[in-house]
Amino acid sequence: MRENRENAINLRQKTVPTLKLKPGMKLADNVKNEYGGILVPAGTILNEKFIELLDRHGIKSVTVEKESKEKRSDNIKKIEEIKEKYQEASDESRNLFSKTRQQRKIDTDQLVKMFYKVKDLQEKEGAQQELVNLFSTIQDPDNYLYHHSLDVSILASMFADWLGMKDGDKKQLIMAGLLHDIGKIEVPYDILNKEDALTPGEFAEVKKHAHEGYKIAKECPVLKEKAVQGILTHHQCCDGSGYPLKLQGHNIPLYGRILAIIDVYDAAVSKTVYNDEKPSFKVIKHLSQEQANSFDEELCDIFRENMVGFHSEARVKLDNGKVGRVIYDPPNKPEQKIVETAGKFINLFTSEREIVQVISNN
Repeated sequence: MRENRENAINLRQKTVPTLKLKPGMKLADNVKNEYGGILVPAGTILNEKFIELLDRHGIKSVTVEKESKEKRSDNIKKIEEIKEKYQEASDESRNLFSKTRQQRKIDTDQLVKMFYKVKDLQEKEGAQQELVNLFSTIQDPDNYLYHHSLDVSILASMFADWLGMKDGDKKQLIMAGLLHDIGKIEVPYDILNKEDALTPGEFAEVKKHAHEGYKIAKECPVLKEKAVQGILTHHQCCDGSGYPLKLQGHNIPLYGRILAIIDVYDAAVSKTVYNDEKPSFKVIKHLSQEQANSFDEELCDIFRENMVGFHSEARVKLDNGKVGRVIYDPPNKPEQKIVETAGKFINLFTSEREIVQVISNN
Protein backbone atom coordinates (compact mmCIF):
# COMPACT_ATOMS: atom_id res chain seq x y z
CA MET A 1 0.00 0.00 0.00
CA ARG A 2 2.85 2.37 0.84
CA GLU A 3 4.47 1.61 -2.53
CA ASN A 4 1.18 2.37 -4.31
CA ARG A 5 0.91 5.70 -2.48
CA GLU A 6 4.48 6.64 -3.43
CA ASN A 7 3.81 5.72 -7.05
CA ALA A 8 0.69 7.92 -7.04
CA ILE A 9 2.73 10.84 -5.69
CA ASN A 10 5.39 10.31 -8.36
CA LEU A 11 2.72 10.53 -11.05
CA ARG A 12 1.76 13.99 -9.76
CA GLN A 13 5.29 15.36 -9.25
CA LYS A 14 8.53 15.70 -11.15
CA THR A 15 12.06 16.88 -10.45
CA VAL A 16 13.15 19.83 -12.57
CA PRO A 17 16.64 21.39 -12.81
CA THR A 18 16.57 24.96 -11.52
CA LEU A 19 17.78 26.31 -14.86
CA LYS A 20 14.72 24.80 -16.56
CA LEU A 21 12.11 26.14 -14.15
CA LYS A 22 9.32 28.28 -15.62
CA PRO A 23 7.15 30.97 -13.99
CA GLY A 24 3.84 29.47 -12.90
CA MET A 25 5.28 26.11 -11.82
CA LYS A 26 4.25 25.13 -8.29
CA LEU A 27 6.64 23.64 -5.72
CA ALA A 28 5.62 20.23 -4.40
CA ASP A 29 8.09 20.24 -1.47
CA ASN A 30 9.77 22.79 0.78
CA VAL A 31 13.16 23.99 -0.48
CA LYS A 32 15.64 24.62 2.35
CA ASN A 33 18.72 26.82 2.50
CA GLU A 34 22.15 25.82 3.78
CA TYR A 35 21.11 26.57 7.36
CA GLY A 36 18.11 24.26 7.22
CA GLY A 37 15.61 27.11 7.10
CA ILE A 38 12.83 27.05 4.53
CA LEU A 39 13.97 29.01 1.51
CA VAL A 40 10.75 28.65 -0.48
CA PRO A 41 7.76 26.75 0.97
CA ALA A 42 5.83 23.97 -0.73
CA GLY A 43 2.83 25.23 -2.68
CA THR A 44 4.61 28.41 -3.80
CA ILE A 45 3.82 29.47 -7.35
CA LEU A 46 7.20 30.29 -8.85
CA ASN A 47 7.97 33.59 -10.53
CA GLU A 48 11.21 35.01 -11.93
CA LYS A 49 12.28 36.26 -8.48
CA PHE A 50 11.84 32.86 -6.84
CA ILE A 51 13.70 31.10 -9.66
CA GLU A 52 16.58 33.58 -9.41
CA LEU A 53 16.60 33.06 -5.63
CA LEU A 54 16.93 29.28 -6.01
CA ASP A 55 19.74 29.67 -8.51
CA ARG A 56 21.60 32.15 -6.30
CA HIS A 57 21.52 29.68 -3.41
CA GLY A 58 22.96 26.92 -5.55
CA ILE A 59 19.79 24.81 -5.59
CA LYS A 60 20.37 22.43 -8.50
CA SER A 61 16.85 21.02 -8.81
CA VAL A 62 13.45 21.08 -7.11
CA THR A 63 10.30 18.98 -7.05
CA VAL A 64 7.30 20.59 -8.72
CA GLU A 65 3.78 19.47 -9.47
CA LYS A 66 3.15 18.15 -12.97
CA GLU A 67 1.06 20.82 -14.68
CA SER A 68 0.38 21.96 -18.23
CA LYS A 69 1.47 25.33 -19.65
CA GLU A 70 -2.15 26.43 -19.36
CA LYS A 71 -2.16 25.51 -15.67
CA ARG A 72 1.06 27.46 -15.07
CA SER A 73 -0.51 30.47 -16.76
CA ASP A 74 -3.55 30.07 -14.53
CA ASN A 75 -1.28 30.05 -11.46
CA ILE A 76 0.13 33.45 -12.42
CA LYS A 77 -3.38 34.79 -12.96
CA LYS A 78 -4.35 33.58 -9.49
CA ILE A 79 -1.86 35.98 -7.90
CA GLU A 80 -3.41 38.93 -9.74
CA GLU A 81 -6.88 37.73 -8.79
CA ILE A 82 -5.90 37.67 -5.12
CA LYS A 83 -4.85 41.33 -5.33
CA GLU A 84 -8.12 42.24 -7.04
CA LYS A 85 -10.20 40.29 -4.51
CA TYR A 86 -8.35 41.96 -1.65
CA GLN A 87 -9.18 45.42 -3.00
CA GLU A 88 -12.82 44.41 -3.55
CA ALA A 89 -13.02 43.15 0.03
CA SER A 90 -11.48 46.40 1.30
CA ASP A 91 -14.16 48.36 -0.57
CA GLU A 92 -16.81 46.14 1.04
CA SER A 93 -15.25 46.84 4.44
CA ARG A 94 -15.63 50.57 3.83
CA ASN A 95 -19.26 50.04 2.79
CA LEU A 96 -19.94 48.02 5.95
CA PHE A 97 -18.58 50.81 8.17
CA SER A 98 -20.42 53.52 6.21
CA LYS A 99 -23.74 51.69 6.38
CA THR A 100 -23.33 51.03 10.11
CA ARG A 101 -22.61 54.73 10.64
CA GLN A 102 -25.76 55.70 8.71
CA GLN A 103 -28.16 53.11 10.14
CA ARG A 104 -26.67 53.00 13.66
CA LYS A 105 -26.65 49.21 13.45
CA ILE A 106 -24.76 46.44 11.65
CA ASP A 107 -26.27 45.15 8.42
CA THR A 108 -26.32 41.41 9.16
CA ASP A 109 -26.50 40.32 5.52
CA GLN A 110 -23.55 42.53 4.61
CA LEU A 111 -21.50 41.22 7.55
CA VAL A 112 -22.13 37.60 6.57
CA LYS A 113 -21.25 38.45 2.96
CA MET A 114 -17.97 39.97 4.17
CA PHE A 115 -17.24 36.87 6.25
CA TYR A 116 -17.46 34.64 3.18
CA LYS A 117 -15.29 37.05 1.18
CA VAL A 118 -12.57 36.89 3.84
CA LYS A 119 -12.82 33.13 4.28
CA ASP A 120 -12.68 32.45 0.55
CA LEU A 121 -9.83 34.92 0.05
CA GLN A 122 -7.68 33.50 2.85
CA GLU A 123 -8.28 29.90 1.78
CA LYS A 124 -7.39 30.43 -1.88
CA GLU A 125 -4.41 28.37 -2.96
CA GLY A 126 -1.19 30.32 -2.47
CA ALA A 127 -3.06 33.35 -1.10
CA GLN A 128 -1.59 33.71 2.37
CA GLN A 129 1.91 34.79 1.28
CA GLU A 130 0.48 37.35 -1.13
CA LEU A 131 -1.95 38.70 1.47
CA VAL A 132 0.78 39.14 4.09
CA ASN A 133 2.76 41.09 1.47
CA LEU A 134 -0.26 43.32 0.80
CA PHE A 135 -0.65 44.25 4.48
CA SER A 136 2.53 46.33 4.35
CA THR A 137 2.52 47.39 0.68
CA ILE A 138 -0.95 48.98 0.50
CA GLN A 139 -0.22 52.66 1.16
CA ASP A 140 -3.64 54.27 1.57
CA PRO A 141 -3.72 56.21 4.86
CA ASP A 142 -7.10 57.80 4.12
CA ASN A 143 -8.73 54.36 4.00
CA TYR A 144 -6.55 52.78 6.67
CA LEU A 145 -9.45 51.88 8.97
CA TYR A 146 -11.10 49.73 6.29
CA HIS A 147 -7.88 48.05 5.12
CA HIS A 148 -6.92 47.45 8.74
CA SER A 149 -10.25 45.84 9.61
CA LEU A 150 -9.93 43.55 6.60
CA ASP A 151 -6.31 42.68 7.45
CA VAL A 152 -7.20 41.83 11.04
CA SER A 153 -10.04 39.58 9.87
CA ILE A 154 -7.70 37.76 7.45
CA LEU A 155 -5.10 37.28 10.19
CA ALA A 156 -7.90 36.13 12.51
CA SER A 157 -8.87 33.50 9.93
CA MET A 158 -5.27 32.31 9.73
CA PHE A 159 -4.97 32.30 13.53
CA ALA A 160 -8.11 30.18 13.80
CA ASP A 161 -6.50 27.61 11.49
CA TRP A 162 -3.27 27.62 13.53
CA LEU A 163 -5.32 26.89 16.66
CA GLY A 164 -7.43 24.23 14.94
CA MET A 165 -10.69 26.04 15.67
CA LYS A 166 -13.99 24.56 14.59
CA ASP A 167 -15.76 26.25 11.67
CA GLY A 168 -18.31 28.01 13.86
CA ASP A 169 -15.66 29.46 16.16
CA LYS A 170 -13.56 30.50 13.17
CA LYS A 171 -16.54 32.35 11.70
CA GLN A 172 -17.08 34.27 14.94
CA LEU A 173 -13.40 35.21 15.20
CA ILE A 174 -13.33 36.46 11.59
CA MET A 175 -16.42 38.61 12.15
CA ALA A 176 -14.94 39.95 15.40
CA GLY A 177 -11.83 40.87 13.42
CA LEU A 178 -13.90 42.70 10.82
CA LEU A 179 -15.73 44.66 13.52
CA HIS A 180 -13.07 45.10 16.20
CA ASP A 181 -12.81 48.83 15.40
CA ILE A 182 -16.46 49.44 14.48
CA GLY A 183 -16.76 51.69 17.54
CA LYS A 184 -14.52 54.21 15.79
CA ILE A 185 -17.54 55.39 13.81
CA GLU A 186 -18.37 57.26 17.05
CA VAL A 187 -14.96 58.97 17.23
CA PRO A 188 -14.78 62.44 15.60
CA TYR A 189 -13.04 62.29 12.22
CA ASP A 190 -10.56 65.06 13.05
CA ILE A 191 -9.36 63.10 16.09
CA LEU A 192 -9.25 59.74 14.34
CA ASN A 193 -7.14 61.14 11.49
CA LYS A 194 -5.03 63.65 13.40
CA GLU A 195 -1.39 63.58 12.27
CA ASP A 196 0.04 65.14 15.44
CA ALA A 197 0.13 63.54 18.87
CA LEU A 198 -3.26 63.30 20.57
CA THR A 199 -3.98 65.33 23.68
CA PRO A 200 -5.03 63.37 26.79
CA GLY A 201 -8.63 64.39 26.13
CA GLU A 202 -8.47 63.26 22.50
CA PHE A 203 -6.93 59.93 23.46
CA ALA A 204 -9.74 59.45 25.98
CA GLU A 205 -12.19 59.89 23.09
CA VAL A 206 -10.35 57.28 20.99
CA LYS A 207 -10.35 54.78 23.87
CA LYS A 208 -14.14 54.91 23.95
CA HIS A 209 -14.27 52.98 20.67
CA ALA A 210 -13.85 49.60 22.39
CA HIS A 211 -16.99 50.06 24.49
CA GLU A 212 -18.89 51.79 21.67
CA GLY A 213 -18.05 48.85 19.41
CA TYR A 214 -19.30 46.46 22.07
CA LYS A 215 -22.64 48.30 22.28
CA ILE A 216 -23.08 48.14 18.51
CA ALA A 217 -21.95 44.51 18.19
CA LYS A 218 -24.13 43.11 20.98
CA GLU A 219 -27.24 44.11 19.00
CA CYS A 220 -26.13 42.07 15.96
CA PRO A 221 -28.00 38.73 15.96
CA VAL A 222 -25.29 36.72 14.15
CA LEU A 223 -22.56 37.62 16.65
CA LYS A 224 -22.16 35.34 19.64
CA GLU A 225 -21.03 36.60 23.03
CA LYS A 226 -17.44 35.42 22.46
CA ALA A 227 -17.16 37.67 19.39
CA VAL A 228 -18.77 40.62 21.16
CA GLN A 229 -16.41 40.21 24.13
CA GLY A 230 -13.46 40.05 21.73
CA ILE A 231 -14.45 43.42 20.28
CA LEU A 232 -14.77 44.87 23.78
CA THR A 233 -11.41 43.57 25.05
CA HIS A 234 -9.05 43.82 22.06
CA HIS A 235 -7.11 46.62 23.81
CA GLN A 236 -6.73 44.78 27.12
CA CYS A 237 -3.18 43.85 28.15
CA CYS A 238 -2.33 40.75 30.12
CA ASP A 239 -0.59 42.77 32.85
CA GLY A 240 -3.85 44.61 33.61
CA SER A 241 -3.09 47.74 31.64
CA GLY A 242 -5.01 48.64 28.53
CA TYR A 243 -8.71 49.41 28.39
CA PRO A 244 -11.62 49.46 29.06
CA LEU A 245 -11.92 46.84 31.86
CA LYS A 246 -8.42 46.43 33.40
CA LEU A 247 -8.63 42.64 33.07
CA GLN A 248 -5.51 40.49 33.46
CA GLY A 249 -4.17 37.28 31.92
CA HIS A 250 -6.72 34.62 31.08
CA ASN A 251 -9.49 36.75 32.55
CA ILE A 252 -9.32 38.46 29.17
CA PRO A 253 -11.51 36.44 26.76
CA LEU A 254 -9.65 34.32 24.19
CA TYR A 255 -10.84 36.37 21.21
CA GLY A 256 -9.69 39.56 22.89
CA ARG A 257 -6.21 38.10 23.49
CA ILE A 258 -5.95 36.99 19.85
CA LEU A 259 -7.21 40.28 18.41
CA ALA A 260 -4.82 42.26 20.63
CA ILE A 261 -1.83 40.59 18.96
CA ILE A 262 -2.94 40.85 15.34
CA ASP A 263 -4.33 44.38 15.81
CA VAL A 264 -0.94 45.64 17.01
CA TYR A 265 0.92 43.74 14.27
CA ASP A 266 -1.13 45.08 11.37
CA ALA A 267 -1.25 48.63 12.75
CA ALA A 268 2.54 48.66 13.05
CA VAL A 269 3.32 47.32 9.54
CA SER A 270 0.80 49.69 7.90
CA LYS A 271 1.22 53.33 6.91
CA THR A 272 -1.29 55.66 8.58
CA VAL A 273 -1.79 59.42 8.72
CA TYR A 274 0.00 59.47 12.09
CA ASN A 275 2.54 56.67 11.74
CA ASP A 276 4.99 55.34 9.14
CA GLU A 277 5.02 51.60 8.60
CA LYS A 278 7.62 49.55 10.48
CA PRO A 279 9.50 46.50 9.15
CA SER A 280 7.64 43.31 9.99
CA PHE A 281 10.81 41.93 11.62
CA LYS A 282 10.84 44.79 14.12
CA VAL A 283 7.15 44.34 14.85
CA ILE A 284 7.51 40.61 15.50
CA LYS A 285 10.54 41.33 17.71
CA HIS A 286 8.50 43.94 19.60
CA LEU A 287 5.72 41.42 20.15
CA SER A 288 8.28 38.98 21.54
CA GLN A 289 9.66 41.59 23.93
CA GLU A 290 6.22 42.68 25.09
CA GLN A 291 4.55 39.28 25.32
CA ALA A 292 5.39 38.83 29.01
CA ASN A 293 3.50 42.03 29.84
CA SER A 294 1.00 42.91 27.15
CA PHE A 295 0.15 39.71 25.31
CA ASP A 296 -0.73 36.10 25.97
CA GLU A 297 2.67 34.38 25.76
CA GLU A 298 1.42 31.12 24.25
CA LEU A 299 -0.67 32.86 21.60
CA CYS A 300 2.18 35.26 20.84
CA ASP A 301 4.55 32.32 20.31
CA ILE A 302 2.07 30.71 17.90
CA PHE A 303 1.70 33.96 15.96
CA ARG A 304 5.44 34.58 15.73
CA GLU A 305 6.31 31.02 14.72
CA ASN A 306 3.76 31.07 11.90
CA MET A 307 4.41 34.61 10.67
CA VAL A 308 8.20 34.49 10.36
CA GLY A 309 7.88 31.95 7.55
CA PHE A 310 6.18 34.57 5.38
CA HIS A 311 9.26 36.79 5.59
CA SER A 312 11.92 34.21 4.81
CA GLU A 313 14.37 35.50 2.19
CA ALA A 314 13.05 39.04 2.43
CA ARG A 315 15.11 41.77 0.80
CA VAL A 316 15.95 44.27 3.55
CA LYS A 317 17.78 47.52 4.18
CA LEU A 318 20.09 47.80 7.18
CA ASP A 319 20.72 50.89 9.31
CA ASN A 320 24.06 51.44 7.54
CA GLY A 321 22.25 51.82 4.21
CA LYS A 322 23.29 48.45 2.79
CA VAL A 323 20.75 46.14 1.18
CA GLY A 324 20.76 42.38 1.74
CA ARG A 325 18.60 39.28 2.09
CA VAL A 326 17.54 37.35 5.16
CA ILE A 327 18.95 33.85 4.67
CA TYR A 328 18.24 32.45 8.14
CA ASP A 329 15.22 33.30 10.26
CA PRO A 330 14.77 31.02 13.32
CA PRO A 331 11.05 30.93 14.28
CA ASN A 332 11.60 31.10 18.04
CA LYS A 333 14.29 33.80 17.95
CA PRO A 334 13.51 36.34 15.21
CA GLU A 335 16.19 38.68 16.57
CA GLN A 336 18.85 36.13 15.54
CA LYS A 337 18.39 36.53 11.79
CA ILE A 338 21.35 36.22 9.47
CA VAL A 339 21.47 38.71 6.60
CA GLU A 340 23.64 38.28 3.52
CA THR A 341 24.89 41.53 2.01
CA ALA A 342 27.69 42.01 -0.53
CA GLY A 343 28.88 38.44 0.06
CA LYS A 344 29.15 38.92 3.83
CA PHE A 345 26.97 37.34 6.51
CA ILE A 346 25.70 39.51 9.38
CA ASN A 347 24.23 37.92 12.50
CA LEU A 348 21.80 40.50 13.87
CA PHE A 349 22.07 38.99 17.35
CA THR A 350 25.81 39.64 17.69
CA SER A 351 26.08 42.64 15.35
CA GLU A 352 25.13 46.23 16.10
CA ARG A 353 23.33 46.39 12.75
CA GLU A 354 19.55 46.25 12.51
CA ILE A 355 16.91 46.12 9.79
CA VAL A 356 15.23 49.46 9.11
CA GLN A 357 13.16 48.55 6.05
CA VAL A 358 11.70 45.50 4.33
CA ILE A 359 12.04 46.20 0.60
CA SER A 360 10.27 43.05 -0.58
CA ASN A 361 9.26 39.74 0.95
CA ASN A 362 10.73 37.54 -1.78
